[in-house]
Amino acid sequence: MHPTHASCVTQLTVEPVADPEIHPYTIDALHNGRVVGRLRGFVLEYHNVEGVAALAGLNHDDLREAVDAVRFAMAATHDAPISYVDVLLVAPAYRGYGLARQMLERSWLHADCGATLLRPCPLQFCLDWLRPEDLALIGPQCIGVDPKRSLASLTKFYQRIGYTALPGTDFWWRPLPLQR
Repeated sequence: MHPTHASCVTQLTVEPVADPEIHPYTIDALHNGRVVGRLRGFVLEYHNVEGVAALAGLNHDDLREAVDAVRFAMAATHDAPISYVDVLLVAPAYRGYGLARQMLERSWLHADCGATLLRPCPLQFCLDWLRPEDLALIGPQCIGVDPKRSLASLTKFYQRIGYTALPGTDFWWRPLPLQR
């Protein structure tokens, strides 16, 4: 029997790190005491809207370096090879440490822990868990100094290069071939 959400228990491990604003996490999906899926990632916290603007204003090399530093590794199923996704998660610090589990576990929302678990996908940038007043502040404005870096233009850019929004979340995913 393939493990499912109902039959799986998730176990969160917080890893120590020197930077107080970067939090590495591992979430294991356990079925009958066996690890059948693993999600690794980091949450990068910010303390104000200006922090989001600074992150979104990164040039391509900086963004690539940040994404490389924040990599997920997860097992697609209990009998499939480890797959990878690139991610940069941005989270407001006022939400506290509990937000990381909620944010990372959202990646499991639309797939079983069995054969239909999410395939390897990169996520280049994510503005998540923003308060409505934050979104209202950022939405009509430019992010950083480039007028093309508004939230609306970022959305159009991701759509143009083949990303799609994961239903019910603020995550953008682009499916990739399974790595063997």
